[in-house]
Amino acid sequence: MITVKLNVNLKEVRDKVEGGLGLSLTKKELMEIVPTNVWAEIDRWGIHDTLAASKLCSSISSALIGREVPTYGDGPEVAEQFWKDLHEAARKKGYKTLGN
Repeated sequence: MITVKLNVNLKEVRDKVEGGLGLSLTKKELMEIVPTNVWAEIDRWGIHDTLAASKLCSSISSALIGREVPTYGDGPEVAEQFWKDLHEAARKKGYKTLGN
């Protein structure tokens, strides 16, 4: 196993996940669910980079429900089902959800 030291502020990453997905994940949970290539993007561009933040949230939703975060063109029905499915899957895994 190779260990790589990243210069990533985990509190800012957790805050982004909470704001973007409504999930409160621990450091351990984040390390398990977020792929290495996404961590590298965050390390390179920072969590406040729109694309890096988008990849973070989509990688988590893809791992949980096999779908990326909906975009504006997907429509409200798709978005509503996405959030329902995401939070249900997260709770089943034992992750803390915020809001509904």
